[in-house]
Parts: sequence; C-alpha cells; structure tokens
Amino acid sequence: SLLTVTERRVARFATLGHANKEIAIMLSISPKTVGRHIESITNKARRVYGSHASFRNLTVPELHAYYFLID
Repeated sequence: SLLTVTERRVARFATLGHANKEIAIMLSISPKTVGRHIESITNKARRVYGSHASFRNLTVPELHAYYFLID
C-alpha cells in the first residue's frame, strides 16, 4: 500500500468533505499534521494520475481506482 494507515484515515474523512480542523479533532492530531498528510496523499495521487491531480478534486471513480491500485 502506498498510503500509511493515518493517510488512509485522513483520506477517508477528506473525501467525505470534512475540513482539516474536523479531521484533526477526529484523529487527535494537529490540523497542520492533517495538512501534511493531505499534501503527501496528493503527491502520491499525482504519481498515479499525473501532475494535474489534486487529491480533494479527484472524482469518486478516480478515488476508488486509486484505492484499488494501492491495496
């Protein structure tokens, strides 16, 4: 898997539309750490989808395909 356990958790909440601050509260980490995880996830998504990819802008089918690629 390309994503760490925490990145997967952050990704799950982010794709449900939660803000970084909300994710931070739910995972007991700082909002800054959530931002770093989002950045890392986006960089990994760009390796799969190209330089134009932004994690929060991926479509649901793209996200599902991405998760299948990393499992």
